[in-house]
Amino acid sequence: MTRRIRATWQAPSIRFGVLTAFVLLPASVSWAQPGSRQSGSEESQYDQLNLGFENAPDEQVEPLLKDLGSPDFETREAASKKIEAIGPAAFTALSRHYYSNRDYEVRLRIQDIVKKQYLWHTLLKRKGFMGVQYQAYTGRPIASDETAIIISRVEPGHAAQAAGLRPRDLIVSVDDKPINDVIEDFAEYIQDQGAGGKLVLGIIRRDQSQQTIRRIEVTLTLQARPIEHYNSPELLDEINASVQAYSIWWDKHFSLPRIEHDRMPTAEVLQIPD
Repeated sequence: MTRRIRATWQAPSIRFGVLTAFVLLPASVSWAQPGSRQSGSEESQYDQLNLGFENAPDEQVEPLLKDLGSPDFETREAASKKIEAIGPAAFTALSRHYYSNRDYEVRLRIQDIVKKQYLWHTLLKRKGFMGVQYQAYTGRPIASDETAIIISRVEPGHAAQAAGLRPRDLIVSVDDKPINDVIEDFAEYIQDQGAGGKLVLGIIRRDQSQQTIRRIEVTLTLQARPIEHYNSPELLDEINASVQAYSIWWDKHFSLPRIEHDRMPTAEVLQIPD
């Protein structure tokens, strides 16, 4: 007498954070190439994998990619920072490594590096940020034919503080132009300089302790506009568009292989003796 047991194929079980690796593959499996899920009708202006940068040499990137999977936390962190410093020039190697590597933590690190660098080079570095709140000023001590803006707040940790600007400083010129020439578009003027852009500000400063007024020039190096300061409708639209473009770009260049079955196995009856 025999027992009849029906054996069927079982699909892979995957959980985020932990991969459960008890998988029975069918007889014939093909692997899709990276980017196979990309929608052909949607394209980004940043369509190149390396965003126009020359690829970094493999001998520069490969040892760092190996260190991304190191059991030592400090080694992994150091490798991440060095790859970030290489920037989009490392994207080709990162795409290849993401596709072939089965270490979930390494993939997460690659995702984090690539997203930061993509958004930095396609959006964030293009928006300069000074880090002040200001308003129009028409009182003394400026001359009757001058216009000024007065700084009401200097935000800690940003470019204005690093340059030594203070609350109640009056800005009367920027890059040798009277502030009146740019006052209506001063915020836009700052943004257009981008991260790393330099401004030369003409400042009138009242020294309260000595009761003196002096004119000085301050050279200021702009930082990138922080994400939390994308708070106008126009800026929010820009960052939303950039994130959508990133999603399409990532899907094209970094999508994982997916299993495609040429056929599904049929159920089989096994004869097991008593």
